[in-house]
This record gives sequence, C-alpha cells and structure tokens, in this order.
Amino acid sequence: MKNIKLALDKRSTVSIVDQIKDYIYVGIMKLKIQNGDRLSSIEELAEEISVPKAAVRNAYQKLIDLALIVKINNHYEVTYNSNPNVFHNKLILVKETINTFSDTPEVVLLKKEVIIATQKIADLMGFQVNQKLVYFSRLYKSSNLPLFIASMYFPLDIFPNLDQVDMTDKMFYSFFRKEYDVIISTSIRRLGIISTDEEVSSLLNISKDMPIYYETTNAFDQYGRRIEYGELWCAPRHRMPSTLEKDEIVKYFK
Repeated sequence: MKNIKLALDKRSTVSIVDQIKDYIYVGIMKLKIQNGDRLSSIEELAEEISVPKAAVRNAYQKLIDLALIVKINNHYEVTYNSNPNVFHNKLILVKETINTFSDTPEVVLLKKEVIIATQKIADLMGFQVNQKLVYFSRLYKSSNLPLFIASMYFPLDIFPNLDQVDMTDKMFYSFFRKEYDVIISTSIRRLGIISTDEEVSSLLNISKDMPIYYETTNAFDQYGRRIEYGELWCAPRHRMPSTLEKDEIVKYFK
C-alpha cells in the first residue's frame, strides 16, 4: 500500500481481519489511499505484517463487499470513486430496501421547526433572505443500528402547511407529488468525506472524528424552483446503507 504502514494490535479484541479491513477503510476515507491505487498482494501484505494469508484475503473480501476495492486479475485495486453514483440515489426507497433484507427499518424524527432564512442560510443553501423554511432532521436505522442522518430544508411558500404534517415516516417526494403537484426534476448532489463532530458521532454511535461520508443535495422542481437543500451523514457500517437503487441491491446488500 502507498505511503502508509499497517501496524496491528494483536492484543486487541478486534479481529486481525477487521483491523486490516478498518485500516484500509480509514485510509480510503481520509484519501491517503486514492482511487485506482493498487493494494499489496495478499502474499506481500501477509508477510509484511506477519499474519496468515487467509486473514488478508478475508479483509480484502470485506472491502470488496463494501464496494471499496475490486479484484482485477490477480491484484486488488481501490475503486471508491464509483460509489457516489450509487451512494445515494433515492432516499424514498430506504425502508423498502431494508425490508428486502429482512431487517427492521425505523425512522426517528429528531427535529422539526420553521425557520427564517438568514443571509448566512441564503448564501449556503440558495434560498432567499427571510424566506420561511421548514426543517426536518431524521435518523434512519436498520434493526436498531443507526445508518444515517438526513436533514432537509423545504420552502413553505411552495409547500404550505408542511410544518403541520407528520412527516416522520412519509416519503417526501411522493407526498409532494400527490399533495402539491410538485415533481423533482433536478437533483445536484455533492459527496465528500468529513470527520464527525460530537453530536453526529453520538447519534450514529461511532467514535468522534471518525471519517464518514457527507453529502449535500440541492433539488429543483419542474418549474426550476429550489425545493430542497439537504444534508446527509452516513455511518460507516458494514454495508453502504444509502445504496438504494433496486438494481444495485444485490450487489451492495449481500
């Protein structure tokens, strides 16, 4: 592996396989290991860190299951830059996806409030100063494990009385189409990697400062109006929880 040295703690309660997997995972998340980089061969890494080849092979397989690396011929290559295309396509399918794999979905409404867009909010999100927005923050779980936090801002002039509706478990865009005749036509998503703060790490039940996927969304309707600004923080569980397209389920939720 490039420019990083893997050191194992053989006294740790974390298995050797998971230590190898987690070390490479964090290296990818922190961009120390780049898309297209070739990993050490199983034999080379096993010899370098003095572990059985089976441990390295199993760690690499876990990273393949996470869609972070691929096996090409006889070598392993990082391929995480392909993930944004499937990382988060349709939040509205999250419950259906979780149900498909016999897990128990749960959506927790963390907060709902009406706010007035300040200049700072307008500059960040693209809304107008003094525009009324309704803010929702929801925590998605699968079998009681936190998967991700989704926070969304919607303009009340486009969605009147949205603040009065119980949206804890509703599909936003389906609801908008039915109740307001508003259809999302464009969604601009930006995916990056950040370190978690105390609030996010507590909600996702992960260590503070752990690198995670963070995404922002700017959505527009059929008339070109801005209808949403959203943020998403994704817990680094053993699968990519926001890979929600039906044709990707088998590949990413094995």
